[in-house]
Amino acid sequence: MCQECDETGQHLFVMCKVAQNIWDLCERWVGLANVRHESITIHFQSFDLACRRKSASITWKGMWVAIVTELWNHRNKVVFNRGVVNAKEIFTLAQLKGWCWLKHKFKRVTFSYSDWHFSPLQCLDTLD
Repeated sequence: MCQECDETGQHLFVMCKVAQNIWDLCERWVGLANVRHESITIHFQSFDLACRRKSASITWKGMWVAIVTELWNHRNKVVFNRGVVNAKEIFTLAQLKGWCWLKHKFKRVTFSYSDWHFSPLQCLDTLD
């Protein structure tokens, strides 16, 4: 996607400058810094909210999956449909998919997408 390195999973999802930009957006959105690892497995494992309840931390890992999924979808759009790389679009779609997944998984979720967009940690704290 960045046309700078061989496209491995590690590069695409963790090391690529596009991926790095998206992880930066995510950290700014939630207001927490995360140690980034080159290993996809360790990167996923470190995507944790240890200071929150277990349900919030596990759900936060779902956001990691949403971001990786959107990176892959966007990569396919760029490669196969001559799309243009847009980190903000990737992240916004991941936020939306994360919220949709939450609404489906937790039937009692009462927060709106707007709440999720502006206060993700507060929303995660309401999960049980």
